[in-house]
Amino acid sequence: LNEFTLKFYNYVYDYNPFLQILNKRQIKKLVHFTNKNNLESIKNYGLLGREKLEEEKIIFNKNDEERHDGKLNGICLSVSKRNDRLFHSFKNKSGNENVKWIEICIDPKIILFKKVWFFYTNASNKGFREVDDNCSSLDFEKIFKDEVEFDLSHQKNILIKRKNKDDNEPTHEQAEIIVDGKIEGDWILGYEKIS
Repeated sequence: LNEFTLKFYNYVYDYNPFLQILNKRQIKKLVHFTNKNNLESIKNYGLLGREKLEEEKIIFNKNDEERHDGKLNGICLSVSKRNDRLFHSFKNKSGNENVKWIEICIDPKIILFKKVWFFYTNASNKGFREVDDNCSSLDFEKIFKDEVEFDLSHQKNILIKRKNKDDNEPTHEQAEIIVDGKIEGDWILGYEKIS
């Protein structure tokens, strides 16, 4: 790259609105959890969406049989820490106390280079059905709003207020980012045993 191109690239990179949010909120990692039996294929192929796993005939253990979010080729990530409510739900659904789980930490800068969707509550929330344009930096910022309303579909809407949260934590504990297609091994910061 010539000097002008390099300066221009650095300028654009420094003022990228997604990067500004990551820096302002000091977000150091995105988090995915999965059955430990998936670890070998993740190390070999990276994290793949379900459609790609099935297309490539890679054997894997599903976290979520239903995927109400409709993003079958997406990889679900939490911001800064694991979604414990969902983790315990999946753990209980597995019905097997012997299943071991791992947490995978992902470099948050992946959102600068991949197609991603931002959800200020769980992506399977009724309010997000048929939505496919929530990919902007404004949608990312909504994850940290002072108040988040979500639709339980069978009850009244619930309002969650942002309190006792670090800057890098979402307002709603089940907020998530979905990365389309694949997360290559280079984006993985590390693995940690959960149980």
